[in-house]
Amino acid sequence: MEFAFDEGATRRTVPRAAGGQAVVSDPAAGARFVSLRAHATDSGGSIVRRTVLPAYRIAAS
Repeated sequence: MEFAFDEGATRRTVPRAAGGQAVVSDPAAGARFVSLRAHATDSGGSIVRRTVLPAYRIAAS
């Protein structure tokens, strides 16, 4: 899974915590939304790719 704070222009890999949980942290200065892109392949070779622009809004601090 990848994430971006600039509508997908600059993507970074989402770090995974124990148990496979994905955690997006440290938003870029001035960022208002997070976009996500995920991809998976099964044992038969089928592929799925999904991009969500924007996926969610960053709460104001």
